[in-house]
Amino acid sequence: MSKQITQTELDKIRAAAEKATKGEWKQMTGKVVAGAYVVAECDYPDARFIALTDPTTMLRILDALEAKDKKNENLKAEVVIQKNKAETAELKQVQFQNTMLDNSAKQTTKICVLQVQLQAKDKEIEGLQNSALYHENIKYKVCISHLSAGVAKLWDSISSGMYDARSLVGDTTLDMQESLMDMGIDARGIKALKGSE
Repeated sequence: MSKQITQTELDKIRAAAEKATKGEWKQMTGKVVAGAYVVAECDYPDARFIALTDPTTMLRILDALEAKDKKNENLKAEVVIQKNKAETAELKQVQFQNTMLDNSAKQTTKICVLQVQLQAKDKEIEGLQNSALYHENIKYKVCISHLSAGVAKLWDSISSGMYDARSLVGDTTLDMQESLMDMGIDARGIKALKGSE
């Protein structure tokens, strides 16, 4: 396998080609000529090769090699740029996914905390409701007790013949009216009975 030519060797070839005889080189019998000048005298195969590698041709070859090298360097740079873009995009995607997972975990934690808080509130409300119902029941029991006592008092008075409408009925009716109002019953229409004048 041939050894790869170096940039130094290419520079030497370019410098030599630029200093060589200008114009088209032609192969003739046993020699190579450039215009009126004989460039080389040699056998046909060598003369043919020398004629094909005149300075102008060599400079074109060197220019083509430089253009190719430059294109390769540009392609390598583009590959690096695209690779960096792909890696950056992949990194951003991973960061986005991690952020989404982190946010999801935080939201899940918040939901769990809210559920615990709601359960605590439900128990608190249930306790308050039970307490309110308990006190409401006590209030009704007291009111009913007062009503029962009032009715019993009226009944006993009537049964014993000691019924005094002016003294007994008025006070008892007011007590019963207050008990009904405490129970939420509008008893403002109940009036104390008056005895006959």
